Amino acid sequence: MVGLHFLAQSFFQDLKHLFIPSGPYKQFLDQTRKHYVLDTFDVLVLIPYFVILVILAIYGLHRYQLVYLYLRNRKSIPEPARFETLPSVTIQLPIYNEMFVVERLVESVAKINYPAELLEIQLLDDSTDETQHVARKAVESLRRQGVNIHYLHRDNRTGFKAGALEA
Repeated sequence: MVGLHFLAQSFFQDLKHLFIPSGPYKQFLDQTRKHYVLDTFDVLVLIPYFVILVILAIYGLHRYQLVYLYLRNRKSIPEPARFETLPSVTIQLPIYNEMFVVERLVESVAKINYPAELLEIQLLDDSTDETQHVARKAVESLRRQGVNIHYLHRDNRTGFKAGALEA
């Protein structure tokens, strides 16, 4: 019991020396305070510094909240939606002068794992170069394999790729 009392007294003495300086540190602080005056530059540096500190603190609290919510809800994983009958899906691929990409694009979209009778692929081409020929060739090749794919070409690029989707 006496050892605990001595330990607590020593701790409070160390704490007192930390907040109430003495010895050479006190002399240093006294000398510095005599010559230092808070000026405009210091304020211009300190204000953004503390604003950034507050923003980072709020960001850190937000991260703690996200970790808390994750730990609280990690066992309640929602079930994915299930359809009684699958809907028909149309995939539209707008392209413009993408000769080196179009063939791989069409082939990879044709490999999508979805019932063939419910999947339609539309290749919407506004190209003005050799992409037209490459795209037509790729579409015809896939159509012969039984893929429901259509090639649509526009000469007028109104609205660019979004215009092709709308048309």
